[in-house]
Amino acid sequence: MQKQNKPFISVLMTAYNAEKYIGLAIESILDQTYKNFELVIVEDCSTDKTWDIIQKYAKKDKRIITIKNDVNLNAGGSSNKGLKLCKGKYIVRMDADDWSYPDRIEKQVKYMETHNDIVCSGGTLINCDEHLQPYGVRKYALEHKDIIKQILRFNPIPHPASIWRKDILDKTHGYPPKLGMSEDYALTLEISQYGKLGNIDEKLIKYRIHKKSASNAKMSYQQAITVYLSFKGQFEYKFKPKFKDHIWRILQILTMYTIPAPTKRFLFNIMVNSKKK
Repeated sequence: MQKQNKPFISVLMTAYNAEKYIGLAIESILDQTYKNFELVIVEDCSTDKTWDIIQKYAKKDKRIITIKNDVNLNAGGSSNKGLKLCKGKYIVRMDADDWSYPDRIEKQVKYMETHNDIVCSGGTLINCDEHLQPYGVRKYALEHKDIIKQILRFNPIPHPASIWRKDILDKTHGYPPKLGMSEDYALTLEISQYGKLGNIDEKLIKYRIHKKSASNAKMSYQQAITVYLSFKGQFEYKFKPKFKDHIWRILQILTMYTIPAPTKRFLFNIMVNSKKK
């Protein structure tokens, strides 16, 4: 991609009590082979040193734009606040506890620039433990026709590794902050009404799974929200459920409080990796 064809993009990160990981996350963005970007970080009233760490990096690199919330807005509200500041053609999402491969943005921008009908896309996640040691791969369906087959079961665009067209995002309601979880799934459902979805068969991030994110109570709540959004996708956005979608909903409800979180994650990885089913 020639220099004159490299559009300006925005990387959006929200952060809450991420002092252990956010430095590495920021560095993985600053070290990208793609250089024409801004990094917008929204700090959500952390009680640790997250804000101090963010400021340290912001003083060294003018591409970093920071904002500190007066009250805690959670991930959805903070994301919406950050979106208003983003000036790029595309929005790249980055979590404060993950790590992006150096050519991640380069590959994602190239894909979006050569697929004008795609409104958002993602790629492959490398599942890692708290120390960022890999232990599994999470691949997603690549083509729109296969992605749509899964859209009533889970978010088929991996949000931590996603890129979005800003002009289309501006037409949506943004992240629904009152959900508390799965706001990204809700946004994927809405933005799918404006164009096609896609994923690339490339490793984009190391996705950190730590003990807090793996709690059974948290996953059970997320399951409940996901089932609700599945029905919303059916009745509001007119996606037609297949027999497998109905079975999936029943299994989600039955296993909500009966299966440990690690087992749920294992089963979810199997389901995601069976890309075209």
